[in-house]
Amino acid sequence: MTARQVVRDDRPETNMSRLAQRCRAAAEEEGVQARALFWRGKSESERSAAFVGLMRMSDYAARHRPRPYEKSPLDFPRFSSTGQHDAAP
Repeated sequence: MTARQVVRDDRPETNMSRLAQRCRAAAEEEGVQARALFWRGKSESERSAAFVGLMRMSDYAARHRPRPYEKSPLDFPRFSSTGQHDAAP
């Protein structure tokens, strides 16, 4: 067997990646159904209030996110043709 050949076991009991994929899909579907049941009886004003709350939370998180590091510009003295140097503005 070469390094490129992969041993596959297609039996459902032993193929853990397929089992994990099926479990993940089932959990996601169950979560989607639970969210749909939760929001089914809610009024339009309750839904919009929840959406506004999410948007405010998102805005707050974006505004309070740490700023990325910015390197300050180097401040070298400038030399004139007269031999004297001036400080950079």
